[in-house]
Amino acid sequence: MRAEDDIDWNTLVTLEIGPHPALSEAQARVIALDYAMSEGKAKIKVRRALLYYALRRLGLDTDSGARDPYDQQIVLLNKEEVFMQGGRPAPLCI
Repeated sequence: MRAEDDIDWNTLVTLEIGPHPALSEAQARVIALDYAMSEGKAKIKVRRALLYYALRRLGLDTDSGARDPYDQQIVLLNKEEVFMQGGRPAPLCI
């Protein structure tokens, strides 16, 4: 396989993250500042082939309700879009 033919490597996925909804308004503002969020969200582009690792690194690899909001201060806002990029499930995603 040639590198140009690797669809997952050549496809970029945009993660939209925002403060956990269970945080107070003040706490959400601090998180927004930490992640340079504009209008309550930040966008992070990753290669689809590395999506699993990006989600793990950001702690977004589990359901946002599974962890305490003080442990997981950000949530993935566009989960359905990310996991069904291009009409098919993203590789190795939990």
